Amino acid sequence: MTGIRVIGIETTRDGGLLGTFAMYHRTPRVPQDTDLALAAVFAGTAALAIERHHSEQARQAAEARAKAAHDELAKVVSAERHLRAEAERRAAAAAELTARMRTAAAAQAAMPHPEHCQLGGRPGCTAPAEIKIADSWGDAAWGCPDHVEEAIINVRSVFIASEELGGLAAYVNR
Repeated sequence: MTGIRVIGIETTRDGGLLGTFAMYHRTPRVPQDTDLALAAVFAGTAALAIERHHSEQARQAAEARAKAAHDELAKVVSAERHLRAEAERRAAAAAELTARMRTAAAAQAAMPHPEHCQLGGRPGCTAPAEIKIADSWGDAAWGCPDHVEEAIINVRSVFIASEELGGLAAYVNR
């Protein structure tokens, strides 16, 4: 193979270079019209195959990105649903604690400092009533440390009412 002639250069539709096409002969010679025609056919066919391959790779990459975006969106939607459910649960817990505080405030007229926690819910809490909490509406209740913490976390405007904190002494004997 002594004669090497580059007789075709193939480009993409947008002008980018895909490759070159050459024909080899046993003896050096000038390309014939048939050589040029064959080179044009082969180079064109190769260009189509290469462009199709590039298009397929681009399509697969786009599908992978779309799937990843879809999966991420599904995670976000799931997290949003979970957070919404948690917020609704906390709102319900806060409403229940607020109702317990109002009930406890009404009961304190008869017994200013109850023996057991007033914030324990329906089954009741048998823990000693150690801490008094109040809200900005003037409702107060006595509770155990666990239920007081729950009320402070879940009910707006609740604070510990004690003489030690100063300024809240009126609530202690309410």
